[in-house]
Amino acid sequence: MIVGDRVADGAFGNYAENMRPSLVRDHGQPRGLEMPLDVCTREIECGAAELFGMDPEVVSVGIIRMPGGYGFGVRRYRENSVTPLRRGDLRAIESIRGIAVRVYELPAPIRPLLELASAAANGPLPPSIPEQDRQRPLRPGLQLQNWDEDARAGVLASGRMTVGTLGMLLERGEGKLLISNNHVLAGQNRGCFGDRITQPGGIRIVESEVIARLERFVPLHASPLGARPQRGTVIWNQVDAAVARLSRRIDCAPGFLDLHAVPSPTGVAGPVIGERVFKVGRTTGLRWGTIVSVGERVGRVPYAIGECWFRGSFVIEGDDGLPFSDSGDSGAIVVRRTGEVVGMVYAGSGTETFACPITDVLAQLGL
Repeated sequence: MIVGDRVADGAFGNYAENMRPSLVRDHGQPRGLEMPLDVCTREIECGAAELFGMDPEVVSVGIIRMPGGYGFGVRRYRENSVTPLRRGDLRAIESIRGIAVRVYELPAPIRPLLELASAAANGPLPPSIPEQDRQRPLRPGLQLQNWDEDARAGVLASGRMTVGTLGMLLERGEGKLLISNNHVLAGQNRGCFGDRITQPGGIRIVESEVIARLERFVPLHASPLGARPQRGTVIWNQVDAAVARLSRRIDCAPGFLDLHAVPSPTGVAGPVIGERVFKVGRTTGLRWGTIVSVGERVGRVPYAIGECWFRGSFVIEGDDGLPFSDSGDSGAIVVRRTGEVVGMVYAGSGTETFACPITDVLAQLGL
């Protein structure tokens, strides 16, 4: 997304287990078919494959909490949201594999927000938040740019820049590392070893803003058009993640900016439905929300390299009707009230935020 002279890639949205009627239509809530969480976890792979196969407008399937237990939450997106549901779609589906199903309509497609219109390129900058400014020591939540990739891609020549969010800082025996998304640090697989990562970044390279060098990334894999899990044609991704090595001259601190008064990251944990979490990103700063879905299978996310599918994600809804994250917040870590990191933001739909579990991120990066 272009923000003034900045191109912000990231994720935004808020997804509700009990969606607001103004945002989506819930096609009923089956009773008596809710199951224990372990049953839904065991069946999600096959159940999601069947549900994706039933309706081409399904964009994700995950495990949600229902009054009597757990079931499958199905999200659909239609280009023309006022078109009546077609005969034979999921409106009449109450269960799959004996497990309750709840269907939601989304008002926008799920995307990593790299493909938004550029009409605002010469418009005014949004109100500044501290995460968008130069900050030392480095902290989670700050704005990042891969300056070399922007130069190679021709983004800088048009007076713009691509930015995302610094997710997590790690201290290793051989030095310090920072973690964010592949599409933030590595330009969707186009990044080169040693690319300069800047904070906050800009149109021109400033050596004092070069904080790190790209070290490695988990490749993103696009699936062929028309891919479906039931056909075995989907190439699954678990994470959108990359790591860069900090310069030895750059100081960093373990916690977020002091003004937020939230716990510093203290460890890692798995996402739990119903748990309150927060994130700090370069666009929306501090936002609180609730995890409403886990085990998510997410389909046809439109990256520049093609449509990407993700397995094992979770979904967060923001508090008080606010989006949990927005364009440019990609890479932000999702944190419990007690400080454990549970995930990293990578995409959104305008009504929900998608994150990959941090344990998968660290495992895939070999950390």
